[in-house]
Amino acid sequence: GLRGLAQQRPEVEYAREGYDMFIAMLDGIKEECVGFLFNVQVERAEGPTVAAQPAPSGLAEFAAAAAQQAGAVATKQRPAPAGLR
Repeated sequence: GLRGLAQQRPEVEYAREGYDMFIAMLDGIKEECVGFLFNVQVERAEGPTVAAQPAPSGLAEFAAAAAQQAGAVATKQRPAPAGLR
């Protein structure tokens, strides 16, 4: 065809055109992804709120809190408590 008249090797020109089409496809994908990301509307689902527990102030309170936490640990002999599954 016309590539032969232009003294260009057809396989090189086909490879160049294929590369240009591939780059155009990637640019289109990037543009479409960015468009989707800018139009995303996030909806927050209101889940159960967990009240923060005040930190223990004294040594006795700290020991009681640590003992309560240690009692809720699952071992091989004892399954996990219902709240920790």
